[in-house]
Amino acid sequence: MSSPALPGRPGPTICFIGVAGSAATTLSMVADELKRKWPEARLVVLDVERFNTQSTSSFHWPGSGEVLHLLMEQFGLANFSRRKEIPAGFNLLLNGGPFAYQRLVRRGTAFLRGIGADILITCNDTSYVEQAFLTAAKDVGASTVLIQEGPFTIVHAAHQGIRPGVVGRVGHLLRSWGILPRKVPYGSFGHDLVLACSSHYARRFEALGVAPADIRVTGVPRFDALAPAVRSDAQPATVLYVFQPFVWQGRVAGEPARAVLAMMAAGLNQAYERTPFDLILRQHPRSDPETLSFLESHLRIPFRYSPELPLPEVLTSCACVLGHYSVGLLESLILRTPVVCVPIPVSAFTEKEEGEKQAWFESTGVPCAYTPDDVSRHVLGTLQGNAVGDLDIDAEVGPLDRRALERTVHAIQELVGGRATSHQG
Repeated sequence: MSSPALPGRPGPTICFIGVAGSAATTLSMVADELKRKWPEARLVVLDVERFNTQSTSSFHWPGSGEVLHLLMEQFGLANFSRRKEIPAGFNLLLNGGPFAYQRLVRRGTAFLRGIGADILITCNDTSYVEQAFLTAAKDVGASTVLIQEGPFTIVHAAHQGIRPGVVGRVGHLLRSWGILPRKVPYGSFGHDLVLACSSHYARRFEALGVAPADIRVTGVPRFDALAPAVRSDAQPATVLYVFQPFVWQGRVAGEPARAVLAMMAAGLNQAYERTPFDLILRQHPRSDPETLSFLESHLRIPFRYSPELPLPEVLTSCACVLGHYSVGLLESLILRTPVVCVPIPVSAFTEKEEGEKQAWFESTGVPCAYTPDDVSRHVLGTLQGNAVGDLDIDAEVGPLDRRALERTVHAIQELVGGRATSHQG
């Protein structure tokens, strides 16, 4: 398999594992800053999104570096999901399970050696393709760095239990028998450097077994750009609902989730009768039409969908943000936009750790709505300017001093500098 030619310049070759979503935003910011501070470095982005056979998203890289769009076939794997969507793990199983995984590691090792990788940076380390390339990086002597790119990261010493449903039970058995790669807790791969977004998460990583000397608290780089929005006073006021695809993802049972959405819609209808407002629904990249249609069918008021703009730009016209436990709610709080939380019942979550995110929101002091009357009262309260006191969100967002990116890049430079010194020694 051919690889890009090794450049004849002295800078290190820094590679990034690229997947769709906010991780790409974070890593591209890091790449841009590394290029600015370290122009001689070679930056290579490994787009592995196509290994996720259930994903309908495409990988977009707005940052510096050469992007290599990797195909499964390059690494000895066939994509059996082209006609029918199947989970990535089962696609690996159809390719030969452990034999296919070892083949992927071998070819990944040859690939990274071919491009002269010195360091491999990722925001995730739990999928089989990420673990394969991280293993390959170790095999070629490259350092690995994990950047916790945002809040609500599941960091626990023991991996969560068996996921409900036939697929979850079968997957657990196949991993127990060694037919599929075992799932390991986030952050436990054995990275040379783990960049935590807060001291709270640093302690979690330590409890996981990561050496304190290998952890740095940096904050969240993509939060550096967040500043309180200058909001419009246009009337009617705007209420933004941030949709989450937790039913499609299998994280929340369908029936109780729909019950919450119906309750929320009833509350919005009730509030609108008293004070009309402009309702905007903000879709998620993985929004499922069935759940959205259910919500729409229960709304008796006008609504429209949000333009595909970054959340801070949308918030300039918003008086209130409504949601469940989305990171978008946290960003709204950072931007000092009033938030109303509509909690999903703990019993509805199929994953304990996912439910902990919802419980955290309920503990912050954010107004929470459990009935239609609650939704109406809290939404109307925010529209009338009712203030909420300071909220303690530091555990999830870390320092908000606009220096998270600077700390992240400095830590990576220190790591690479240490590698160079040890090699010279």
